[in-house]
Amino acid sequence: MPLSEDVNLEKLAAITHGFVGADLEYLCKEAAMKCLRRLLPEINLADEKIPVETLEKLVVNDEDYRFALREVTPAGMREVYIEKPDIKWDQIGGLENVKLELQEAVEWPMKYPIFYSNLDIEHHVEYCFMDQVEPARHFWQKQWQQKAKLISYQ
Repeated sequence: MPLSEDVNLEKLAAITHGFVGADLEYLCKEAAMKCLRRLLPEINLADEKIPVETLEKLVVNDEDYRFALREVTPAGMREVYIEKPDIKWDQIGGLENVKLELQEAVEWPMKYPIFYSNLDIEHHVEYCFMDQVEPARHFWQKQWQQKAKLISYQ
């Protein structure tokens, strides 16, 4: 099926970043099906052949793709779930210096962005939580995410 001139392929490519080939195939099929559903009332199914004039109207437009994008979930996101942490700082005993360091490095720049932008500090922080005891690492990570209003991808 031909594409309408209102379909911006560069924008569509940017929106579908992370899609695999099968996802793109499914997206195009869904857009084509949306186009067919839109024209179905004009097609007389009792006729042996569909008139050429009706077939020429089968053009996939931008709205068809927008509809299809709501229906298609990229393969990479199907197994991702979002977890909202529920741990508070006062539930973590000891290690006050580590808590303060995490707050200064992660929480405060997000909580007070104007202050940090006025200081003209370029702030890039990456923390990897490593610990001998898995529950302790998980506990720290959940607290840090909650205070910084972050989400975790599992």
